[in-house]
Amino acid sequence: LDTMQNIGFIDKSQWREAVNEPLRISPVRLAANSSDAFDFYQAQVEQGLYERMGEEIISRYGLHVYTNMDPLLQKYAHQALQGSPHEGALVAIDPFTGKVLALVGGKDFSRSQFNRATQAKRQPGSAFKPFVYGAAIAHGFNPASILHDEKKQFTFEGKNWDPRNYGNRYYGDVPLRRALALSLNAATLDLAERIGIGGIISYARALGIESPIEPSLSAALGSYEVNLLELTAAYAAFANGGSTARPYLIDLITDADGNSLEWNIPDKRQVIPFGQSAMMTSLLRDVVREGTAKSLATLGFTHPAAGKTGTTNQEKDAWFIGYTPRLLCGVWIGDDKATSIELSASQAAIPVWALFMKNALAGAPPKDFLATTMLELHSIDPANGLLSVYGCPVKKEEAFIPGEAPKLKCTDHSGGLKGWFEGLWK
Repeated sequence: LDTMQNIGFIDKSQWREAVNEPLRISPVRLAANSSDAFDFYQAQVEQGLYERMGEEIISRYGLHVYTNMDPLLQKYAHQALQGSPHEGALVAIDPFTGKVLALVGGKDFSRSQFNRATQAKRQPGSAFKPFVYGAAIAHGFNPASILHDEKKQFTFEGKNWDPRNYGNRYYGDVPLRRALALSLNAATLDLAERIGIGGIISYARALGIESPIEPSLSAALGSYEVNLLELTAAYAAFANGGSTARPYLIDLITDADGNSLEWNIPDKRQVIPFGQSAMMTSLLRDVVREGTAKSLATLGFTHPAAGKTGTTNQEKDAWFIGYTPRLLCGVWIGDDKATSIELSASQAAIPVWALFMKNALAGAPPKDFLATTMLELHSIDPANGLLSVYGCPVKKEEAFIPGEAPKLKCTDHSGGLKGWFEGLWK
């Protein structure tokens, strides 16, 4: 007020009147309500502004900030987390642009402003496996490639490491597609050994994983920490045809006069071929159809979807990163103190994801993944991954990237007329 009087903006009588006016303080909101749905997104935007522009510009220039938030999706995300008995986070991204449409970093902003979508780093567990299998496809493996799913002991950091499959169940020789659908740890480690952990880390880096990852075999099972936004955005290349989609919250910033200070556009780079992206969607589609995420159907979510669950040791973290042709969404459920929640991803994360996505896509007609139609179908013998012949007792239609189907025919069974006759008696 003194400055305003000194520069002539107000006169002495106005100064006196203002000085004598009692201060009225607005109460702080303490209880969570529907308006709190926007708090985590707003706080993340403000943090980014201060980091890039500094306090002086923000306080002096009357900025107008236009975000990528979809208010309806943001409310649905907030509501979906309220049904979980545990803490959690949810992000929703346009997989073709990287625009962050919804971001909720916890159940109650008034109780804790810690953003679990961007600040918390937790082990992703099996939600990291798509990068292992994506690297395998890039190295010439195909969905019919045979992996060895057997118990095996490793030496890790000078100690014996005895990783196990969930439920201690092993399948022996198993096709790559089934190994990912059932999230088999032993088969995944067999694959990781054959590719090399360096190739897997390079693949994850190309798709957008920036957190530190040590070159140890345990990384294939998601033993190193990431945040939810980072992990979810890295799945975008599977959903959009092979391009990265850097996640961003702010679309445009102008000053008080409407002059543009910052204008963000999608930052996209082709990092894997379109065919490999289509193949990964085909593989992750089976995780939902018949694998660890098949409970989505029982929860009433009927749209075509692809994704991967992740449950860490002692059930401390539950993840599901999944997408439809329209929307990419990631959910983390856990405890801030990293204690066990005694629930798997299918029990803890998938219900939250399903509730959000059902609301987000309500009224939209189901839309299937057109990219997978470019894959070629061939009949194979699932016991050996080779092209089937008449005598094969079991045949399976399998999808392949054009030109990358097996060239060899099954030699375990008879072909031609002899195989046809043998097949009549089986």
